[in-house]
Formats: sequence, structure tokens, C-alpha cells
Amino acid sequence: MHRKTNQQTIGEVLQEIIAAYRLRPQMNQAKLAADWEKLVGKTIARHTTNLYLKDGILQVSLNSAPLRNELFFARNEVKQHLNEVFGEGFISEIVVK
Repeated sequence: MHRKTNQQTIGEVLQEIIAAYRLRPQMNQAKLAADWEKLVGKTIARHTTNLYLKDGILQVSLNSAPLRNELFFARNEVKQHLNEVFGEGFISEIVVK
């Protein structure tokens, strides 16, 4: 006779907790901030003064006008790259300030 068990892996339990408390957006934002340099390169990361994500809109503030302009024109490519890394629909728009 095969008995059912109520055992789960730690990973499964953590995923249930993340879902139950709706922590995925905060975790993704923290991961985005932590990996920003790796995602966009040292130059842009060094000049980033603020990075804020809410409801799929990523707001990026830069202290360099030329880099701000460069990121503004490359924002669709950056959005596509971030959605590849974090999952489709993670970023719907990038606002460069």
C-alpha cells in the first residue's frame, strides 16, 4: 500500500510563500537593482542615480545628459532584454529622466 505524504521541498514551500504574500514584484525589483550593472553595463550603471519599478514601468534617472539620451533611444532594446531575463511583461515601459 502506497501512503501519500505531505512533504514538499524547501523550494516549493518558498514559491508558495512568495505567491501567497505576493512578493514576486518586490523580489524582481531588488534583483533588477542588484543586477543593474550586469544588465546595462558599467558606464550606464555608474551614472544611474535612481532606479524605480512600479506596475511594469521602469523609471531610470541618470546624471549624464549624453547617456540619458543614449538610453532614451535604446529603451526598447533594454526593455526587450529585461523581459528576456525576468519574463515577458516584466517591463512594459521605460521612462528615462
